[in-house]
Amino acid sequence: MTDSLTDSLTDSMGEGIHEVAMADAPMTAVELPDDRATTARLSTLDRLLPLWIAAAMLLGIGLGRALPDLNDQLERVKVDTVSLPIALGLFAMMYPVLAKVRYRTIGTVLTDRRPVVMSLLIVWLVGPALMFALGWLLLPDLPAYRTGSSSSDWPHASRWC
Repeated sequence: MTDSLTDSLTDSMGEGIHEVAMADAPMTAVELPDDRATTARLSTLDRLLPLWIAAAMLLGIGLGRALPDLNDQLERVKVDTVSLPIALGLFAMMYPVLAKVRYRTIGTVLTDRRPVVMSLLIVWLVGPALMFALGWLLLPDLPAYRTGSSSSDWPHASRWC
């Protein structure tokens, strides 16, 4: 009986239909996506991502060889113990992905400064102040934990603990 069901699914549905069987569940047909169609839906940036990564690696190697003291120069630009160029690079690399930035609309979004300013205020002032307050409220008898929770959110909060 199963063979006749499989034959009828293959005959009536054509290629690309595969049988999915589960214990005690009726047989159903599932269409698998075509790899070419999936690739075509990707943006140019996503399709060429391995090339961008390779180009960035080659650029880094080239800069390191062309400017031998580049590492020392970058080490001088620090905020406390954080390398500013690395922090800015990581932010520029990760923020668009995490925030689902649509690159085509960046120009129009940045023309209205209110949401940008509000976002920066919330992320850099309200969030750390809230974490600092929660640290004092919830960890009053554990100053080591309280300092750690607030100093990671607010660069100079550990001075106030």
